[in-house]
Amino acid sequence: MGSKRIKKAAAIAAVVLFCHLILSFGITKVIYDSIFRRYDPADATIRDPSLTEIMHPVSFPSGEYRLAGTLFDGPGDSLVVIVQGIHSHAGNFAPIIRQIVQVGNRDVFIFDMTGAGDSEGDSGIGFSQAVYDLHAALDYIDRAYAYEDIFLVGHSRGGYAACCVLPDRTDIDGVVSINSPNSPMDAVMSGSVNTVGWLAYGNYPMLYLYQAMLFDFETVFQTASDAIAQSDVPVLIIQSRQDETIPFDRFSIYAHMEDISGDHIQVWLTDGGHSSVLYDTSTDSINSRLWETLNRFFLQTCP
Repeated sequence: MGSKRIKKAAAIAAVVLFCHLILSFGITKVIYDSIFRRYDPADATIRDPSLTEIMHPVSFPSGEYRLAGTLFDGPGDSLVVIVQGIHSHAGNFAPIIRQIVQVGNRDVFIFDMTGAGDSEGDSGIGFSQAVYDLHAALDYIDRAYAYEDIFLVGHSRGGYAACCVLPDRTDIDGVVSINSPNSPMDAVMSGSVNTVGWLAYGNYPMLYLYQAMLFDFETVFQTASDAIAQSDVPVLIIQSRQDETIPFDRFSIYAHMEDISGDHIQVWLTDGGHSSVLYDTSTDSINSRLWETLNRFFLQTCP
């Protein structure tokens, strides 16, 4: 009788564990998919005449979807590719685009990622999709244009992608990564920890499994710090001390600086929030200190 009770208890425990795992995976999928649901901004229009006069809409393939991009064809032979974060659009970057074109004398290319804005896709799929989409954008740029030098300036998810393409590209002259996570797991865990504290790590295996199902195991654990270490391309890491989305002392590329070394790496630890570091809201322009740092990096790398 004792043996039967033990077997019955074990069977019940197995069923309970199985149900718990299925429920945990289901909850993980629902929350993750909601984060990367399709993003259609209410108004992404750029109305600045100095920019609309030089805007050239383009499209290019990324996997099964076509992505929408815009070239701001200014006076330069140098191109700055702006790589956006999640739930962002070109209109958000108008002050930065204007400064780069009018003062920096460089052209700008910006694009909507899969499942966002004018690009195709029912959703953004997942965090790592940014890397695939950036590769597709750079392949298009290589085919369509002939720039002397190309810089990548990425914010948040875009900054992660900008670093991760480095080992596979020979056409990049410099990368600027602003308030960026070091990996897909870091990015999603940061938001979870901010919400429920360290209890979020209890769901780490399911989060890892679901992202691996969307992409692959290697992609899920791809880190920006490893990519930077594998390249000798100049990289500028910018991180805000008050960034609550990607805290500077954990989850960020900056928090993994001990994994990176080399003269090609510069770091600027500054004040500001996750996105507020980009702008001077009182004047609707780029943060002046940010612009000075960016322009100095551009000129040092490719005068």
